[in-house]
Amino acid sequence: MRSNVNTIEEFIKSENINAEILRFKGKVISVDMASKVSGFPKDKIIKTLIVIADGKPYAILLSGDKMLDYGKLRKLLKCKKVRLARREEVMKVTGFDVGEVSPLSPSLEHIPKVADSNILSKDIVLIGGGSHYALIKIRTEELIRAISPVIADVSK
Repeated sequence: MRSNVNTIEEFIKSENINAEILRFKGKVISVDMASKVSGFPKDKIIKTLIVIADGKPYAILLSGDKMLDYGKLRKLLKCKKVRLARREEVMKVTGFDVGEVSPLSPSLEHIPKVADSNILSKDIVLIGGGSHYALIKIRTEELIRAISPVIADVSK
C-alpha cells in the first residue's frame, strides 16, 4: 500500500514545488510535538485545519501559535455555520487522519483554501507531511504560490 507521504512527494515533484520532506522516528501529531522534534518555534509550524462551512469543506492554514477565529471566518466565507470537521470527515474529505493533513496533496486540490495573513510574515515554515511521522519544510512564498489560497485575517 502506498503511503500518503509518497503521494505528497510525487505531487511536490510533479508541481515543481521547492520543498523538503522531513521524516521523524516519533510521532508529530501536534504543534507542540512538531516544535519539539524539529526545533522550529510554534509560530513557524503551520497547521492545516479542515472546517465545514454551511456543509462545504475548507482547508484553513494557521500558524501554530494562533487559534481560528470562527467569527472572522464566517464573515469571510459569507456563511451561517462554521465548525471544525470531525475526524471521520477529515479522513473522508482529505484521505488523511487528523494531524497528518498536508496542503500539498492532490486530495486537497478541490478544497478551497484560506491562509491566515499572519503566516506571510514567516520566511520558512513547516507544514503537515501526510503522516504522523513527517513534516514538510517550505518557504512561505513557495507554499502560497503552490496552493493559491485566499489570504485573510482569520486568527485570534
